[in-house]
Amino acid sequence: MNKQTKLIYTRALFFLLFFIIFGLIIINEKKEVLIYPRIKNKIEIYLKENYHENFNIEKIKYQNSKFTAKVTSKSNKNHYFYITYSKRKIEDTYKNDYLKGKTLLKSTEKEIQKSIEDLTKTKYNIEINSSLTDFTKLVKDKILKEENLISLKIYIIKKEIMINKWNSEEITKSIISIINNLSSKKINPKSYKIIITNKNDITESIEISNLTESFLNNPYKEIIIDDIIKDNNSKILIENKILYKYLN
Repeated sequence: MNKQTKLIYTRALFFLLFFIIFGLIIINEKKEVLIYPRIKNKIEIYLKENYHENFNIEKIKYQNSKFTAKVTSKSNKNHYFYITYSKRKIEDTYKNDYLKGKTLLKSTEKEIQKSIEDLTKTKYNIEINSSLTDFTKLVKDKILKEENLISLKIYIIKKEIMINKWNSEEITKSIISIINNLSSKKINPKSYKIIITNKNDITESIEISNLTESFLNNPYKEIIIDDIIKDNNSKILIENKILYKYLN
């Protein structure tokens, strides 16, 4: 075999290897496109066999040898969970993300916070510490429909304030002002969590929680605050189910 023939064979082999390697790369990169219909069908069968509800299956993504589908409720796009398919095994986050409503309630917190801020022109933080499974069907339906959410007593309003005078009278007035302001706008949460910081000594800070609108008419409200300041977990605090803790 002369040099010219060897060169031709060498070049031919090089181009053959190049196209094989290049072809494998393309096939691997487009794998999700090629088997997408089969994976989607598997997910649809999985949903039908395991959950008696109609869902929307968002675009299925392929990454790190794993297919992931976002599955949403037909009644609320923020109520969703994920299904993953890898190595012929299917797993999902239905229990935590969907059944307990983790993603939905996070979205609900934001909606309530926005509604309250629009009404009061003041910033408040909102917390929902319950799971969707803790609510009645009527409440669940209202959450899913995003129907007058601020009227539902499912959330806690959290507010941080600075106090000029660190005494029970000043702190009580500040708490009453917050609750009165919200109540006047027909905002009645499950409870309030108020963090009070001494303006003259920022290391002095107390979180008071489980406060409700009933605090306004409580004849012992100033005594309650005084006991909190003195770190006296008194009988009156226990009876009113008001909790507190020092933050510094």
